[in-house]
Amino acid sequence: LLLLLSTARMLPAQQRSDYAFFFPVTQYPKGSGWNTLDKTLPECQAIAAILDRDYAFRTEVLAEKNKQQIKDKLIELAGRTYGPQDQLLLFFSMHGNFDEAGISGCLVPAGAKGDDPGFDTWLLHSELQTLVTRIPCQHILLAIDACYSGTFGGDKAKPGPPAGDARADARGLTRRPDVHTDRQAGHLLSGRSGVRRQEARARRRRLRVLHQTPD
Repeated sequence: LLLLLSTARMLPAQQRSDYAFFFPVTQYPKGSGWNTLDKTLPECQAIAAILDRDYAFRTEVLAEKNKQQIKDKLIELAGRTYGPQDQLLLFFSMHGNFDEAGISGCLVPAGAKGDDPGFDTWLLHSELQTLVTRIPCQHILLAIDACYSGTFGGDKAKPGPPAGDARADARGLTRRPDVHTDRQAGHLLSGRSGVRRQEARARRRRLRVLHQTPD
């Protein structure tokens, strides 16, 4: 996000369009076992307001979306045309989970089941990666605020260090199978929830991933 904002200040507006889409989930079905997340929506609204007011981003907060609605939006974004300097931020703030048997992390959208072995209502990281990679924008930042969902898009797929250890693993993804990693990342967006996030500054990549450490 720091890179997006610094670029937004450097390039004339007529050369670039900047977009930000937020997917916060606050409410979950009663009896599902997923507790309410009171701060996800106001935090996303606050970030969106700053991007809109100070950096001329075109923002949209898509609250309380289920898995299919999220997928539909990403498919819509994949059908758009983008300029070579356009930038796209995708920000997901919701519960996360990690499937030990399948060794896969996932997001827990609105309407999710408490237990979902078939992943009918949970959004696997692999699904999200595929859908985002299809978006033909050359500058994408994927931000994930979902505790206990594991590391996104890498071979270290298990949940990160315990609370108190601020280290996190963030990876840059490309359309090619190779992955470029850089651990010299800066802290970013320490919200009221105390979540610490890091930006991976890997070179030669189209998609950047920003991931939290578990609380």
